[in-house]
Amino acid sequence: DQLAQNDETLQGTTVQVADQDAQGEVPVGWCRDEDGKLKPIRGEIIAFDLNSSESSSLQDRFRNFRLNKMKAQRQEAINSKKKQEERQDPARMQDLRQMFIDRCKSYYGIPYAKKYHQPDSELYHSSKFLDCCGLVRQVLRDMKNELGFSPGPWNQAYQFDTLPIRYETWKEMKPGDLVFAEGEYVKPGMKQQPGNIVHVEVFLGGGSEGKSVCGARWNSGVVQEFDSYEFAAKSWTLTRWHFCSIDTWLSGVCKSFNPDRKWKRKQWVPGSRSIFHAEEEDQMAEDMQDEEGEEGGGTGSRGVRRFFVSDPIKYRTVAEVLERKGWQQVIAN
Repeated sequence: DQLAQNDETLQGTTVQVADQDAQGEVPVGWCRDEDGKLKPIRGEIIAFDLNSSESSSLQDRFRNFRLNKMKAQRQEAINSKKKQEERQDPARMQDLRQMFIDRCKSYYGIPYAKKYHQPDSELYHSSKFLDCCGLVRQVLRDMKNELGFSPGPWNQAYQFDTLPIRYETWKEMKPGDLVFAEGEYVKPGMKQQPGNIVHVEVFLGGGSEGKSVCGARWNSGVVQEFDSYEFAAKSWTLTRWHFCSIDTWLSGVCKSFNPDRKWKRKQWVPGSRSIFHAEEEDQMAEDMQDEEGEEGGGTGSRGVRRFFVSDPIKYRTVAEVLERKGWQQVIAN
C-alpha cells in the first residue's frame, strides 16, 4: 500500500514538474542543467515517458503490486514457521546454550562499576563494566545474530519477566539457566525493583555441591565464578530464589510474559528549542514578528529567518516544519 501511495505521489510530482517546466519555472528540489533541462538536486535521476502507450495503467500496476505483496507475505509466513521449527531443534538449542555459557565466562575479570574503584587502580581504567544484569544483557547482544533478537535495555526484573519457564528447585536447572533473587533493599528510601527482583546470576552446576554460578555479585568485585548461588547480600534481604530456564531465549523469543508490567522505551519528546516542538505557538516566531512590526512590515534582513537544505527532497520533512514556523527557504540557483 505504501509503495502504491509513493507511486501515485511520484507520478503527481512528475506531472507537476512537467507543467512547471513548460511555463519556464524551476520547482523546489529541481535545477536546470547546461542544456536547460530540469533535473533533481542531488537526487536519483528518474525518467518517465508520460506519452508511452505501452505503459500499464496505475490500476494494473497497483493490482500487480498487491498480488506480489500477498505472495511475499505467504512466503514470509512459511519461512518464519520453518525458522521457528529450526530454532526449537534440541541439538541447536544445546549449542546455543553452550555458547551462552562460554560468552559469560569470556567476561571473567570485568569490574562491576567504575565508581567503586580508585583512580590509581587498574580496574578503574577498564574499557568495560558489567553489573549482574549487564553481564546477561551483554551476552545476549553478543549472540543477537544466533538468537534472532536483541534484548531490551532494562535490568534483571525485565529479564525475569521474559523467562516464563520456572523450576521449583535448583536441581532441575541446566547449566546456562538463570538464578534470580527476590528481595528488598535495606537502605531506607531506595526504590524497590519491579517484582522485587534484585539480582541475577548464571547457573553452572559445578562446585562442591553442584550449585556453582557465575556473575557480577559485589560492587567492588568483578565477573567471576562462585561455588554456590546462595549468599548473604549487604544491600538487600532475601525473600526467595527463582530458578528460570533460558529455553525461551534459545528458541528465539524475548518478550515480557508478565501482563502487569509493561516494558516500553520512553518516547522521545522534543525540547522547546527543537524545530519539532509540538506547541502550535512558537515563542521565537512571535518574538520575530514583534521585531518585524517595530521595523515596519518585516522587510528588513533582521525580520526574516531563512534556512537552506542541500537536498530538499531528502530533508523535506525538516523544510516543511520550518516553513510552518515562519522560516523562509533559500533555494539554490
